[in-house]
Amino acid sequence: MQHTYAARIVGHGASEGGPIQPAELWPVTNSWRVSDHKTFTAVYAGANPDHHGTGRLVVFRQDFVHVKQTARDVDVKGSGPVTITSAPTGHNVGTSAQKTGEIQFRGANGVTGPLHLSNDTVSVGSG
Repeated sequence: MQHTYAARIVGHGASEGGPIQPAELWPVTNSWRVSDHKTFTAVYAGANPDHHGTGRLVVFRQDFVHVKQTARDVDVKGSGPVTITSAPTGHNVGTSAQKTGEIQFRGANGVTGPLHLSNDTVSVGSG
């Protein structure tokens, strides 16, 4: 890939209609995206469409070198729909953020925590 995309949080409107289908995540609240020359990673936030009381983060990864893509659902029970509140940003975090970044989220019911991109797990708290 010739061009890279700086890490940034993307609002609701630009987050809908991406590679994640409504059957996997609905509603979509926002997302975070970044790429380097070899990989692209996006985290989409919202809720489990079958259980709106369960928040869901979908980690989408695309490997340009090996031409493969994956999507992993990470549920946050009892949170309600989740929204990304902070994440690594800028041009200088393209590779490191995809491997070890932490995406902070807040659920509609007050649950907060980070999504750890090193292993696609969440730690939850409240307030």
